[in-house]
Amino acid sequence: ISEMQAIVVELQLRERVLGLAGQLVAMGVGPGDVVAVACDRSVESVVGILAVHAAGAAYLPLDPSYPEARLAQMLDDAKPRLAVVVPATEGDVFRSREVPVIETTAIGSVAALSEPVACDARSPAYVVFTSGSTGRPKGAVVSRHALACMVNWHLAHPRLGQPARVLQFVSLGFDPSVRDIFA
Repeated sequence: ISEMQAIVVELQLRERVLGLAGQLVAMGVGPGDVVAVACDRSVESVVGILAVHAAGAAYLPLDPSYPEARLAQMLDDAKPRLAVVVPATEGDVFRSREVPVIETTAIGSVAALSEPVACDARSPAYVVFTSGSTGRPKGAVVSRHALACMVNWHLAHPRLGQPARVLQFVSLGFDPSVRDIFA
């Protein structure tokens, strides 16, 4: 991929992210809110996660392949304001919990954000659940400050050549995915 192609892709990604973030803000999403992102590893998941982040909210990654009971327990514990899904994601688990759903492709009548929403460093960035291997899975809230520190460390200590490209290979519900997306 040439440098020019990379710039075009980055601009397209930014347009989609800020467009979806504008939709989220119009739906009342903002700092302190949790928004579920139910997507497989894909461009759509990155758009959803970055849009939630740009709207000032924390994202809760939900792997659509998880058993419905696990998804239900995570939704019940985290109480997300809404869920961002890819168009093909089944919404029964969200409907049964009255969690509104918006698709990652929902960029329409509402104006895109021009810049991400400003947040306090203590605001939540994401919620990740433990595996539950020692009992009931528990949600851990990670602050924007902790996320920024981790990203800055990875940028200061690159293990890859520059510019770095990372293949997303872990589940979005597994903490190392955060490094792959943000750093």
